Amino acid sequence: TPEVVVCDPIQVTGTVTNTGSGMARNVKVKVNVPAGLKCSGPTDVDVGTLGAGESRNFSLTCQADKSGSFQTQAAAMAEGGLNASSEAKTTVAKQAVLTIAKNCPGRQFLGRNTTFEIVVKNTGDGVAKDCVVEDMLPANATFVSASNGGQASGGKVMWNLGNLAPNDTKTVTVVVTAVPAIA
Repeated sequence: TPEVVVCDPIQVTGTVTNTGSGMARNVKVKVNVPAGLKCSGPTDVDVGTLGAGESRNFSLTCQADKSGSFQTQAAAMAEGGLNASSEAKTTVAKQAVLTIAKNCPGRQFLGRNTTFEIVVKNTGDGVAKDCVVEDMLPANATFVSASNGGQASGGKVMWNLGNLAPNDTKTVTVVVTAVPAIA
């Protein structure tokens, strides 16, 4: 798999072939998985016996637990000192890292509009897909408006921001009116 998002499955596949004219007995494949990848199954594959020109496929499912470039290696061994090795193409794992900050005014006056600003930034190296921001409305406040298509419902405002590329920032605002608390 050439490129993934951290925690997406990475398929590591290979084929071991007996290119000789005789039998290859007790063929075993060992897949060396680099640090940062975790595989769901064993990384040692017992292939058995391969006849002349015969091939067998094998596969592993792995996941990256951090961003970076990863390359697996496989080595095949058989009785009689037969061996071969191969490197897989590099897989690049990327990760979106979102930060959020809410800027609030220092003072609020009853009956006047107050604007809150919410800033979302992707500081990672991967795309953050289908970003949603949800903000609870302050107690004793009435919703007035929201920027960027924000919708108020059930005491909160929600924005669908779409995708955020690395280093992208999106800013949304919500305007409320403070109302007196009823005793």
